Amino acid sequence: MTHESDKQRLYNAAIRLLASREHSVLELKQKLNQRSARLKLSAAKQDLSELIDEVIQSLQEQGLQSDLRFAEAVVRSRISRGYGPFYIEQALRTKGISSAQLDEVEAWHLADWTALARELKDRRFPDVCAETRYEDPKSYQKAARALQQKGFSGSVIARVLVE
Repeated sequence: MTHESDKQRLYNAAIRLLASREHSVLELKQKLNQRSARLKLSAAKQDLSELIDEVIQSLQEQGLQSDLRFAEAVVRSRISRGYGPFYIEQALRTKGISSAQLDEVEAWHLADWTALARELKDRRFPDVCAETRYEDPKSYQKAARALQQKGFSGSVIARVLVE
């Protein structure tokens, strides 16, 4: 097998991955490395890494892979599922998205984190309010923990729970 046929096989595999959903560069590299054995490539391990980099570069030049699009999709998805900024940022970091790239995501800046936390609190803990802190501290703490686990900051949680 030749270098070009290996590259074409990797390219086709990457296209199949991107057809299902957006992927970050880090995810694509990991998945293409995992699939390399099944693709029966002739390239050595060092050459394989270079081939994968070439394929990803080619996909980016064609506009088929974009970390910004990936981050935008993840942010929108997590916001719609009620997650806060800390959770989302951590999830993106594990996928290879930096804070600088996250700053370019429009949905990140348009999100109203307080309103999102309030909506989650009202849906899951409708009876928790400022008075609950003294009357039923366990319920208050449970609501605060749930919001914290969803990735909201302490100041947002305090603001939402005392309304």
